[in-house]
Amino acid sequence: MDPAATTTSLRDEVALLGASAFFLAIACLLGFVVYRLLSRPADRRPGFRTWGAWRKGTSALAGAALAAAVFTAFVATSIAGFHRVVVSDSEVLLGYMPPFDGVSLRRTDLKQVRCEPGIGAGASRLVIETRDGSRYESVPARIDVLKAVHAQIARDR
Repeated sequence: MDPAATTTSLRDEVALLGASAFFLAIACLLGFVVYRLLSRPADRRPGFRTWGAWRKGTSALAGAALAAAVFTAFVATSIAGFHRVVVSDSEVLLGYMPPFDGVSLRRTDLKQVRCEPGIGAGASRLVIETRDGSRYESVPARIDVLKAVHAQIARDR
């Protein structure tokens, strides 16, 4: 990588890891609550105790499915995408959190770089498309940060 390369973090890595751990814990807690309520009618509200108990295996599967759905929704909307961009004269390196890996793109291979609105107020995503049809999206970040990165990538192209 060029010594004159510019590194920009779109989101704090520690905050992303902390949020991931928090939402994983919440998803597991919700899954356990569903398991417990389905398998033990005595834990339900009085009006729902007359419904039969589910088998433990079926209850565990339902709880695990809910936990997986909640955590997958979090990942898809909040941490899926690159969170760090290193721009040099010849290439752009995209840093991803899971699995702590990066993708190197030659600047000559870039077809389009644009900002797209994201989920939530004030959050957008940077989208990079290459000439071979590959598409790379960033984590949701502030629009001013994304515009600065967009300007760095677009210069001298």
